[in-house]
Amino acid sequence: MHKLVMLSVVFLATLLCFDYASAAAIGVNRAEINFNNVLKGGYAQEYVTVSTDSETDIPVDYKISGDAAGWIRIEPKNDTLLTINKDKSVTFTIIAEPPEDAQNGVYEVFVRFTTGNIYLKFGQMGSSIKTAFRVRVLVEVTGKEIVGCLAAGFYVPDIETGYPLEIYTTVHNQGNVKIMPEIKLDIWDLEQKNLVLSKTLSINERILPTVQKRYSNQFSANLPLGQYWADVTVPLCGNYQLLTFNVVAKGEISDKGSLLRIENKVWALTNEIVPITAVFSNDGSRMMTAKFKGQILLDNKIVKIIDTDFINIEPGQAGRIETYFQPGQPGQYAIVGRVLYNNKLSFEKSSLLNVNPSMPTGSVVYSRIKPVSFIPAVMVIVILVFLILIKKRKKK
Repeated sequence: MHKLVMLSVVFLATLLCFDYASAAAIGVNRAEINFNNVLKGGYAQEYVTVSTDSETDIPVDYKISGDAAGWIRIEPKNDTLLTINKDKSVTFTIIAEPPEDAQNGVYEVFVRFTTGNIYLKFGQMGSSIKTAFRVRVLVEVTGKEIVGCLAAGFYVPDIETGYPLEIYTTVHNQGNVKIMPEIKLDIWDLEQKNLVLSKTLSINERILPTVQKRYSNQFSANLPLGQYWADVTVPLCGNYQLLTFNVVAKGEISDKGSLLRIENKVWALTNEIVPITAVFSNDGSRMMTAKFKGQILLDNKIVKIIDTDFINIEPGQAGRIETYFQPGQPGQYAIVGRVLYNNKLSFEKSSLLNVNPSMPTGSVVYSRIKPVSFIPAVMVIVILVFLILIKKRKKK
């Protein structure tokens, strides 16, 4: 028995002295995929990434099993040699395509990812192993068509005069049918008062369910030099965004700036002088002059127009444009404004100021003293008298 214990200790100590540096870790980024509301004869896709910290290439393949295995296909296919290492992972696209005659219900499929031989070194010894990971795929089949999408990532870059206007959009089909959404673009002048151009653009391909893609559209606008505002809407998805862009002369530097916030105290008293600060960032490559333009409103009525002096802001810096306001009556004020910089306007920002009435000059503040209740004291006295009478009676 003692010999067996000694051998075990020696064996464990020997293992601790071995070099495990060449062992490799393999992993997948998800263990389960749920395809919900997949239309009969429809399409759905998701991604699985297989990675490793191995210095050397490790081959990877996969096998699909389950009652609905015939509905699942994976890209890239198994007939290509796929390898992973610490600098290269492989992302597989899992695609579900139920047939037209599939019954409604939830189907379970398994995708088993298997690695090739992984060599493990223990000191001067070594061994070869394989690893496997199983990803569960649930496919919910339905006969009901669902239309839904999300449009985001709208962007209109500045252009030089004479060049076509570009717009970029990302569309994610969140329904279970193919879609071909349109993009509606309304372009306004600097003050956003006059509509300069209205355009409806098409995405010239049908987007498959669950698929997300980035699109760009280009068209001739022939806009004069200046700053413009663009209302971008994707009606099918119900998404909207306001953008701004500039048309500049050839070779001209385009100024960039952003109104970060409007700063002011939250609570104030009537007739108090309240500082209001617009914090503006010069995001361009040259110095700019900037001033704060806006309004202060009470009950949706303008009580003050804000129009400050210009200040200089160096590139890459944030400037603080200050003004002051003395509220004459209590209430909740809305401070709304933009920054005018190098003949361009920033996006609008707003803040709130709550004003309470101030005390009249020379007024005396009285505090009401809460009367003390004498009932507890009376009860104590009654109890003491009662105890004294009992004590005297006992003595008699």
